[in-house]
Parts: sequence; C-alpha cells; structure tokens
Amino acid sequence: MKKNIMIFCGIVCILAFAGWTIKYAMDFAEKAEKKQKQQIEGIKKQIKELHKLIAEQKAKKEEEIEKLHKIINAIQVEKSLDQNFSDWATERKRIVQEIKRKYGGRIKFAAKKYNISQKVIIAVIAIESSGNDRAVSPVGAKGLMQLMPKTAKIMGIKDPFHTYENILAGVKYLKRLEKRFGNLDTALAAYNLGPTKVSELLKDHFNPSAYKYVRKVKAAMKEI
Repeated sequence: MKKNIMIFCGIVCILAFAGWTIKYAMDFAEKAEKKQKQQIEGIKKQIKELHKLIAEQKAKKEEEIEKLHKIINAIQVEKSLDQNFSDWATERKRIVQEIKRKYGGRIKFAAKKYNISQKVIIAVIAIESSGNDRAVSPVGAKGLMQLMPKTAKIMGIKDPFHTYENILAGVKYLKRLEKRFGNLDTALAAYNLGPTKVSELLKDHFNPSAYKYVRKVKAAMKEI
C-alpha cells in the first residue's frame, strides 16, 4: 500500500513537473515569438524610414536640377537679347524720336489713363516693335507693343494692329503687371518673359533690374 502511494506521488510529481516544463516552454516560445514580431516591426519601420529618406533625397535632387534648368533658361534668354543689343543701341535715338512723332498723342493719353510714364511706354514700343505698327514676332506677338493674341483678347481688343487700341491694351497690361509684382522693373520683365515665368524665376533670386530687357527699356528712356 505504502509502495503504491509512493508510486502515485511520484507520478503526480512527474506530471506536475512535466506540466510546469510544458508551460515554461510555451511561455518561452510565446515570448520569443513576441520578440521576433517586435524585431520584424522594428525592421519594417526602419525600412519605411529609409524609403522616406530616399524619397526626400530624390525630391531634393530633382528640385536642385529644376533650379539649374531655370537658371540655364534665364541665361539663354539673356543671350538671345544680347545678340541684337548693340545694333539696336545705335538706332534707338532715331527710333524713339520717330515713335514720339507718330504716336505721341496716343501715348500721352494712355500714360495719363493708366498712370504710367510716357517714357516707359515709348521705350517699350521702341524695344518691342521699333515703332512698326504692323510688326509680327516669330511667336505671333503683334503690333506696336507686341501683344500675344491671348493677351490682346484679355485686354479687350479685336484688332492688335490698330495703333490706338494696341497702345492702350499694352499699357493696361503693363499696369496690371506692375500692380501684381509691386514694381516697374519686375513688371517689365514679366511683360517680356510672361508673369508665370517671372514668378518662377523670382523664387531663385532672379534680379529683374539686371535683366537685359529691363536694362534696354531704361537705356531707351534716356533718349526720350
């Protein structure tokens, strides 16, 4: 009897130990699995942060390339204006005087209507068309102040070759640009390059006063 009790107690002890061992093993496995999941989540987070960093670096490089393109484009525009600058400079006095003689009255009216200096208007006409009211540029700008068809339409004129309408519309457009950008130099640059282009260039430290077209306007104004 005593022997059986001892055997029974031994079996109970073995079963208890086995149960504890199994529970310990299961707890250990559960903790190991949890730790592994945490490690995997940590790795995923690191990969995600790495992808984000790569994307940011890529965006930064693309932004730098875009800035370089804008600078290159601005330089190319400057060079294109440089090509005929010296030839035009020798003729500007004669051109300015001819514009004043032919269109002085209309220019005076437009200057008063939109509060812009007559000198500025005459200089812009001299640069844009050399006073030729039938001038058409390679890109389709027309008349004395070389209005693009879309701009002419927005300014409300039907015939861009009508000298009076062309001057009024051109001065109105220039005044609108001056109000938008806050100063005449930037308005003149926008008149030549387009307001959208100038807005982009201004983000990259573009100096309108140093822009060739603006300098040409100021040079022509000295002859008036």
